[in-house]
Amino acid sequence: YNYRLSRARRIIENTFGILAARWRIFRRPMIAEPDRVICYTKAAIALHNYLRTTQSSVYCPPGFIDGEDGAGNIIEGDWRTDGDSGVGFQPTRQVGSNRHSLAAADV
Repeated sequence: YNYRLSRARRIIENTFGILAARWRIFRRPMIAEPDRVICYTKAAIALHNYLRTTQSSVYCPPGFIDGEDGAGNIIEGDWRTDGDSGVGFQPTRQVGSNRHSLAAADV
């Protein structure tokens, strides 16, 4: 019983870990109406399932999710150590000046 419960918990952790690693909206508490949060979650899960079936090697490369070795020991996936995994939005630098606000102040 404990093994099955532990395995179910690990699968759920993997799924949510992948969602949080791939979809930034799950990294912080959502500030939205509960009905909207349910819609966002369902949309992310649908996209997750679609990408897992069509783009699995890109969306979840080998070693990204947890696994087990031959003795039943857990091998932690990369999603646990690298929240962004090099995909999605990257930090940007300032591209121009903010002088437009000074020009607007003159008007």
